[in-house]
Amino acid sequence: HRDHKCDHYNMIIYLNKFSEGGTYLFDDNNQILTCVPSIYKGASVFGGGKHAQGFCSPGELRLVAVFTFQTY
Repeated sequence: HRDHKCDHYNMIIYLNKFSEGGTYLFDDNNQILTCVPSIYKGASVFGGGKHAQGFCSPGELRLVAVFTFQTY
């Protein structure tokens, strides 16, 4: 999905440790790039590209902070 129709940045920060459930980023050709989860690390993407979350393993919790913002 896309968060907004306008150009913006997406930023995600992983807040806990879990074994699966990264973030998938899609380019204009729907090629997938995977952000591997690592506690207190994250990714930022310009343009509001399409993205999706993966599922964590049963019994795990995927805790993330997600920000969308514009710069002027």
